[in-house]
Amino acid sequence: MYKYYQHQHLLHHIHFKKFLHNKYNELVIADSFRQMALSMISLFIPIFLLKLNFSFAIIALLEMAGLILIFFTHLFLTAHISRWGIKRVLIASYCLNIILYIVLYNARIILPNFGPILFLLLVGFLNAISMAIYWSAHHLYFLCTTNARHNGSKTGILMAVPVLFGIVGPLVGAYLITSYNFQLVFLTSALLLVFASGVLFFSKNIKVPGTKLKIKKIIDKKHWSKNSIYLMQGITFSATSFMWPMFMFLSAITLIGIGFVHLLSSVAHSIFCYEAGRQMDKNGNRSVSRVGAIGHGISLIGRSLITGVVGASIWQTLGGIFAGLYFVPLEAAFYKHSHHNIINKMLNRELYLNLGRISLFIFFFSLLPFFNLISALMITLIAAGISTVLLSLIIKQDKTIID
Repeated sequence: MYKYYQHQHLLHHIHFKKFLHNKYNELVIADSFRQMALSMISLFIPIFLLKLNFSFAIIALLEMAGLILIFFTHLFLTAHISRWGIKRVLIASYCLNIILYIVLYNARIILPNFGPILFLLLVGFLNAISMAIYWSAHHLYFLCTTNARHNGSKTGILMAVPVLFGIVGPLVGAYLITSYNFQLVFLTSALLLVFASGVLFFSKNIKVPGTKLKIKKIIDKKHWSKNSIYLMQGITFSATSFMWPMFMFLSAITLIGIGFVHLLSSVAHSIFCYEAGRQMDKNGNRSVSRVGAIGHGISLIGRSLITGVVGASIWQTLGGIFAGLYFVPLEAAFYKHSHHNIINKMLNRELYLNLGRISLFIFFFSLLPFFNLISALMITLIAAGISTVLLSLIIKQDKTIID
């Protein structure tokens, strides 16, 4: 990804002089504002719900139910997005995120009037729908504004630049929450999303070629190795986005500490995303993604053993390094092989990603009758790490999206 001593090289790739006339670059700008907004608060929303006296199990169940809703939203949306246009759908996802933050901002007013069940359902619904709409439109936007030839470097930039803008987000968010309150961060994030919407609002709409949904192609029984790669990626995503932050919080690491840990790892992740994209365009994605999967898996196992912010910083920074080598090649591989039959290939990926995410939650819930909460989270992180290491073996065998 981005390197500070390669600043001019990065600007060359983004075509800065023609920035406002390039649809791909408009997505990079909008994603950057979105990343700034979400990085300040997304990490802390489950913690906010804990502070509202919801149990960890209920929050995890809400997260898992949201994953099921996400896939069916993908299915419905892709059947209509060619009629609506990608830009409108992306803006709708930003608006739903804004509404979510307004609901959370007013949580202590809404809860007594609607009750905890309706409040959680509203939060879960808005979160899941906004995510599903965003990622459907995001993938289609990228595929419709790029070609397969330079997918590696383009994907590296698309993942690097927004992360670069969101590097200080978790630390700033943690500081504002600690010094003031959650409400200030919800408000700030909502305003940033307004700017993100504005970037796309004045851009041209992008039409998606009409494609007939085919269940056989979405399930795609013939290519088990590709499906397994997506499944195991989903396991990793659940581990890093939910299980790990909650494990840190319950291990008595402060919000400032959690923000600092993510600051360090985001710097490393940004650098290696950009580099992974460049290397992939030159040498293919097999070797880079295998090294990344092994290293990222080991970092997940190491995180389960942390006792404080120093250990968390070390293991998460290593995770940020290897995640860049791991995610960019696989993300770019998906884009490269999805320029034809875009809709069905995107839904195939989303199906197995969400099955992977859900399977880790099911594994976690199966541990709760036998272990305390911290131990169950620790074992879940270890299992996710082992799964990610084993993914390197499947990457070695796959010939569908791995070059």
